[in-house]
Amino acid sequence: MNNDMQGSYNRISTEFSLHSTEQLINKPADVHVLEQFIAKASGIICDIGCGAGHVSRFLRDKGKDVIGLDLSDGMLKEARRLNPDIT
Repeated sequence: MNNDMQGSYNRISTEFSLHSTEQLINKPADVHVLEQFIAKASGIICDIGCGAGHVSRFLRDKGKDVIGLDLSDGMLKEARRLNPDIT
C-alpha cells in the first residue's frame, strides 16, 4: 500500500469506526455470503483488510476463531478498541 493510501485510512479510521459497527445490518447479501462461508469454514479465519473489525466481530459472534489484519495502524487501533477479544 502506498503511503498516501495508508495515511488516508489512518486519518479516517476513527470516523469509519463510528459507522462500521452497524454496517452489516443493511447488507443482507453480505450476511448471506458470510453465513455460507461460516458453514464451510474451519480453523482460524484471518480477516484480511479488517478495517475496524465489523466482519471479524460478526464471525466471532457466530462462534468462529478470528484474527484481523490490516495495513492501516489507525484501523487496527480502532479494531482493537472495539473488539478487544479478537487478535
